[in-house]
Amino acid sequence: NGTKELLSESSLPLILPPLNDFTPNPRMILGADGEKMSKSRGNVINPNELVEKYGADALRLAEVFLGPPEQTTNFNIKSVYQKMKAKVNNYYHKTKLNLVVSSLMTFINDCYKAEVIPLTYGLSFLRLLNPLAPHITEEI
Repeated sequence: NGTKELLSESSLPLILPPLNDFTPNPRMILGADGEKMSKSRGNVINPNELVEKYGADALRLAEVFLGPPEQTTNFNIKSVYQKMKAKVNNYYHKTKLNLVVSSLMTFINDCYKAEVIPLTYGLSFLRLLNPLAPHITEEI
């Protein structure tokens, strides 16, 4: 119904409703040349090459910084990088990112001293760390 809500652990796993229409969205990502990505046009970007060169986390971030999924956009790795850098830079100046990182480090140091760490604290810490290091947080 389009609403967003936090699910309780008891309602997981969430079973999605059946999907009847499998046709691709007409607003697919465009190549750097502004044309629809196609092997015949030779403008397809191989994600494996980007993962090898930049890493999976960097590619994931680049996709997020392209814009809303319903918006048509060109996938130009340089422009995506510039957008991402500008947004991160803007966020840094607004929130004093160094204070956020410092707080995370303080939390870790306090955890070493504590005998017991409440589960909610640990889960909150992992949620904060996940955007920066998703592979590590998934392992933990």
